[in-house]
Amino acid sequence: MTPVSEPLSILVVTARPDQRRSTDVLRLLVEHLERRSDTRVAVWFLRCDQDGGDDDPWPGSRVVDDLRTWWPNRLLIGGPGQRTAAAIQGLRLRSWLREVDPDVALLDDGLGNRVLDPWPRPVVRLVRTNPEPPRGAEMEPPPLTSGDAVVSAVADRTAGDVPHLQLPVLRRRSLALPMADPAGRRRVRSRLGIPEDVQLVVGWGEDAWIDGTDLFVRTLWALGERHGVRPHALWLGLSSDQHEADRIRTEADRCGLGDRFHLHPLTEEIERYAGDAVLLPTRVPGEDTELILNALCVGQVVVATRDDHLPDQAFAMPPLDVEAAATALRDGLAGNRDERFERSRLLDIDQWLDHAGWVDRIARLAGR
Repeated sequence: MTPVSEPLSILVVTARPDQRRSTDVLRLLVEHLERRSDTRVAVWFLRCDQDGGDDDPWPGSRVVDDLRTWWPNRLLIGGPGQRTAAAIQGLRLRSWLREVDPDVALLDDGLGNRVLDPWPRPVVRLVRTNPEPPRGAEMEPPPLTSGDAVVSAVADRTAGDVPHLQLPVLRRRSLALPMADPAGRRRVRSRLGIPEDVQLVVGWGEDAWIDGTDLFVRTLWALGERHGVRPHALWLGLSSDQHEADRIRTEADRCGLGDRFHLHPLTEEIERYAGDAVLLPTRVPGEDTELILNALCVGQVVVATRDDHLPDQAFAMPPLDVEAAATALRDGLAGNRDERFERSRLLDIDQWLDHAGWVDRIARLAGR
């Protein structure tokens, strides 16, 4: 008989159970690993505010700072008992490590390597980099910048030859998900008076200048004149300024959009995702990333003004460049929506991680 190997033991160490997007994705990864029979996963937070709020520890997790605040230690801290307190902390930490018996440690933000100091057995270290640092990172030793592999949403060009494991930023978004279904889009379009069988580009905003409503209209003009692509266009907003609404309608007529341009107030969030593409040519970059991720998750093309926080899956247009925006829309709309939807695999994280061979790659790093 072929011996059955023990599940791969993975210790996840992260700063705190905060509300960062990267922590949301980390929790989805943990849930994926918990569902697999070939992995065991333990989560340790370095610190935590245990006050009954949204940032409480996850079920089954540990908080490393509890070693310091454990009541026997509190009695010994200070004076001659300090050494004894440190010894007790070390003994308890080793008992936690024996319980986990880690083959792999995922160090979120590169923090927490110190918890492995008492462990005698080699551990594969995965160092995860995130765009937003955690609160209280300065209370920890300097983070590791590289390990046996780097985990990030995009390839880390500073990692050299170190293997890279990707954890994309997208995740399940129940608000937008109904718009992945053509029947759901048809219902919303019908209510807005938009034909069901046409391509539709959607934009939104209440400030015509900041949000670039005129740039939206001119991009649709360039899309038709330069590339022969003439979708319908829906702008959601300007409900508080009738003068601006009338001005934009006049501009749309002047640009030859005619009956293809639709202007409506935003009454339901789901209306943002009723199109085939989203165009956000803002003059002041910084559109809500959550809205863009929602659009990407249901297979929409997204073209938005270049910004440091724009997801890689979106097309970044230079500010005010309607020609570049039109070209990006042409290329995006020429693709297949179902294929785009398929590529946004973190609508089902299990499918995405299995497809990426995540656990197999970690097991190889651990020599399993």
